[in-house]
Amino acid sequence: MIKQVVNNYNELQSEIDAHDVVYCLLYKAESKASHCAIDHLSMAAGTDNGGMICMADVSKVRDIHLVYNVTSVPTLLVFKNKELTNQVKGCNDTRFYKNLIDGSYFVSKQAGDNKQKNVTVYTSPTCTYCNSLKSYLKKLQIHFREVDVSKSPEQAQQLVSRTGQQGVPQTEINGKFVVGFDKHKSDKLLELQ
Repeated sequence: MIKQVVNNYNELQSEIDAHDVVYCLLYKAESKASHCAIDHLSMAAGTDNGGMICMADVSKVRDIHLVYNVTSVPTLLVFKNKELTNQVKGCNDTRFYKNLIDGSYFVSKQAGDNKQKNVTVYTSPTCTYCNSLKSYLKKLQIHFREVDVSKSPEQAQQLVSRTGQQGVPQTEINGKFVVGFDKHKSDKLLELQ
């Protein structure tokens, strides 16, 4: 695997155009979780499968996270055949990254047109069910946008006005809401097989 620092979206796009598989780690230099992800990803990337690993410090690179709607770092963007196929949030262990790079993880398929649903998860930092829900979606490789309602009173108020509920997690899947961590209802709305 080749490792390279990218300084903007155009440089990342050049790498995506030049390689079949590209991993781009968005991180913050001063973050412990980011250093953890960098270390574990670097250890996992020892095999040469022709892929490219790019790194981008979001405190310096201001456009990549906006293009891909990344709201927290570290986040690993996975591109295959020029398409974004996954976003892996947080620091994961070396085995996880190695299995990801080797293609050893099961990817759930959605019925119908196989198009990714629009998923937004409303969370707060002290919510354990929020973390369980996010882990579940990551395990299924469902892309989602996270909104921390504790940092955005406007978003919290909009959520209450839309659902009538104040608690989190709440998940919006293509405009329909699941209150709490309800696997059955979430799976049904995601049309998982």
